[in-house]
Parts: sequence; C-alpha cells; structure tokens
Amino acid sequence: HFTSLEEHLLHVFQDIDDQISIREMLSEIGKSLDDPDSILRAAYECDVPIFCPAIQDSMIGLHAWLYRQTNRLNVDVFADVHEFLDICFDAERSGALFIGGGVPKNFILQGTLMTSKGFDYAIQLTTDHPEPGGLSGATLSEAKSWGKITEDAKAVTVYADATIALPILVAAVRSRFA
Repeated sequence: HFTSLEEHLLHVFQDIDDQISIREMLSEIGKSLDDPDSILRAAYECDVPIFCPAIQDSMIGLHAWLYRQTNRLNVDVFADVHEFLDICFDAERSGALFIGGGVPKNFILQGTLMTSKGFDYAIQLTTDHPEPGGLSGATLSEAKSWGKITEDAKAVTVYADATIALPILVAAVRSRFA
C-alpha cells in the first residue's frame, strides 16, 4: 500500500501551486479521496478543519518530503497555529477530545492558553499516567491549573486504550443524538 499512497499523494501534491497550510493540504487530500468511510473525506465534505501539528512524523509527511526532493511544495507549518487560534478566540464555548497526548494534546491546549479562555468541556482517552511527568499522562486538573480548562469545566479522563474506548464513545454519542 506504500506505493499506492505515494502515487495518490503525488497527484495531490502536483495540483498544489501556492503556499499551503497543513490543514489545507489535508483538506486537498480529503477532496481527492473516493472512500466514503475516510475521515479526511468526511472532514472535507463537511468543511471541518483537521490540524496535524506533527505531520512530519507520518507517512503523509514522509511522502511530502520525498516529493519536495525534486518538486516544489511549500507548506507553511505555522499557518495552522494562526487558524486554530482564530477558532479559539472566536468560540463562545469550547471543548476538546484528547486521544492520547503528546504534540496534538499540547497543540490543542496552547490554543486556550493563548486566548485566556479555557475549555468548557474535556475528555481525555489515555493509557498514560501522571507519575512519569509527561504531557500524555498529565491530568486535566493540571490543565485547569494553567487555565487551559476552566475550573468549572465538565472534564473526565478515561484510562483505556483509545482503539477500544473511542468506538464505544462514538457509538454512545450516536445512539444518544442520532
């Protein structure tokens, strides 16, 4: 499948003429997909932005790098920060679903830190624990101490494998609101 992905991304990258953000690049990839079950396709169709602050650490990032060795592809990695902060500034209320931690968790939390408006809702799915001191296991109460989550936020941490917990969570939400 590696070569199929490479060939598909090659066509997407060839159609990008101007500087593009990571979010815009993911949207272009979503637009190019025919798979109705694709998250990127669904996000494109519903105009939902997907931010991926560590895209370099992925197969898409590797293929973008390979493409850039012989072609022009100008990706502005800071444009997503600007767009995400605009969303955070404009939001009256906000919530976050953290699946794991690391770079994506920090990217999301820094948005509210910059706006001085913490999240009103937060769900964290993680297998990490706070004792080692890493962000992946940091508690939501730690995020509250920084103002990243409001003091009165509805917040919960679920210590479980996301591949198990997320489908259960999605099924529960769909059954409640469908």
